[in-house]
Amino acid sequence: EWGFEHSALLHKSAYKLGLLSKYPMQVTVQDRSAAFTHGLLCAQLLGMTLCVTHLNPHDVRRRNGEVARIAARVQQREAFMLVGDLNTLSPLDKSKHEAAALIKQVVSGPFAGPLSKKFLSQSRKQVEYSPMQTLLDVPLSDAGVSSGHSVPTSINADHMHFAQLRLDFCLVNVAFAASCGLGEAPQAVVLHDDTTTRLSDHFPLLVTFSLRALHAAEHRKFASTSTM
Repeated sequence: EWGFEHSALLHKSAYKLGLLSKYPMQVTVQDRSAAFTHGLLCAQLLGMTLCVTHLNPHDVRRRNGEVARIAARVQQREAFMLVGDLNTLSPLDKSKHEAAALIKQVVSGPFAGPLSKKFLSQSRKQVEYSPMQTLLDVPLSDAGVSSGHSVPTSINADHMHFAQLRLDFCLVNVAFAASCGLGEAPQAVVLHDDTTTRLSDHFPLLVTFSLRALHAAEHRKFASTSTM
């Protein structure tokens, strides 16, 4: 009904991972191993690898293990995109965290224990950015640095979403950026409005990009339709 002819679903936990596409895709990774809390789902389409994941929501050390496995899969000569709820904080947002006195909010709040385990170093004196830093060092670039916070929403039901945080990301490698047409880099924007704040405990992330392979696919589709 939505116009997506192709789909893939990974069921490892209660939080399923899914991909929908109007273009043909080939699933290449369905990782349900113990290394991932909710799994990793990847597919090849339009000349790129698209991966979606939902990283561990409780322990930064577990997320370090998850991102290490993801980083190992990135082939720099092939276009690669990673999207999902990464449940981690980015060093690119450090100034915002400092302005919000994030560490103080964590250690002085009613959920200091679980929040410290999720977001802080073992000393609880600094934000633990290592999971995101591992991905940035691949290198992957963050398409949504200025996208705004993705939690909490007005229906927030998670005490882990104690402040305005950016937990949902789109990361791409150099080959993906080079594959974009029209000289435009991919851009990710968190959608904030009266509707999206009531849909989930996370705001949705809209990613806009243009690939030469996408233009070629549309051209072939138009040519095929025109000759019918």
